[in-house]
Amino acid sequence: MSGPFLINAGDGAALPFCEIGCFNTYSYYKDVEDVTTGKKLKASRNICFHCAACGRLLFNIKNCILHDDECPYWLWYAAYPIMEDFLDGIEETIGETVITQLIWDTADRIAESNTCISGTDLAILTSNVLGLSSDED
Repeated sequence: MSGPFLINAGDGAALPFCEIGCFNTYSYYKDVEDVTTGKKLKASRNICFHCAACGRLLFNIKNCILHDDECPYWLWYAAYPIMEDFLDGIEETIGETVITQLIWDTADRIAESNTCISGTDLAILTSNVLGLSSDED
């Protein structure tokens, strides 16, 4: 399938992807045996879509119900591989599995100025900025 597409998984989730390469990346992180259907994704007039693998904006739309201003080009937390690596990295760097609002906010600020950063690097930078690195290193 070429161009953006949407998959429907057995658990009722619908996930958008840029292209098949992004789906293949996603399938490395997440079991896709429950994927039942896929179809070409068309732009919506009032909601944006970000790829579930890389987090890139799939369509440039106006008047999105999710964003007051322009939709962000990239959302790190929309990308499952980045989020998975971030959560693993935070647990490894600070030794905690509970993510506070301060950690989320700091990660968002870092990701805004470091577009397309890996989840692992985002976790390391976030923990360093907050001075939360564990002493187990």
